[in-house]
Amino acid sequence: MRGRGIRRWRAGFTLLELLVILTLIGIITRVTLPKLRTASAVYDFDRAFRQFAADLQRAQSEAWRRNRNVTFTRMSSTQYKASIFSGTAETVLFQRAMDGGSAFSSTGWGPIIFRAFGPPQAPLGTALPAAGLSVQVQNTSLSASSTRTIRLTVGGAVVLIQ
Repeated sequence: MRGRGIRRWRAGFTLLELLVILTLIGIITRVTLPKLRTASAVYDFDRAFRQFAADLQRAQSEAWRRNRNVTFTRMSSTQYKASIFSGTAETVLFQRAMDGGSAFSSTGWGPIIFRAFGPPQAPLGTALPAAGLSVQVQNTSLSASSTRTIRLTVGGAVVLIQ
């Protein structure tokens, strides 16, 4: 009666157990993947929106630091730059393309001149509107409700409006 009462344990999984686990992983992946893509697009949009606001503040800070006017210009629906003009020569401080499918949805703003002293100006030395200047940024990869506004007040404050 040799071997009776001694159990042999097998290491590993049966084929059926592996198939069940793989099926569960596939179902979980199918359910969560679209949500992860949307969350990633929302994160990219939020990052581009905040980067644009930070760049407005940076252009204003550079004007104060350098004691020179800094011009903040939209180059296209997704690109902008800040530069200093000395006569006809232009020195670009920074230039950026908005990423994450973000673009400017408002076209009614032109170059903004941050002065070394005093409030920002619109081109040709005109003052900003009394309500300030609003710039809308939208995400083209999300729904139409994915639009956020940045307001530059007459005093030069950058206000993020969610």
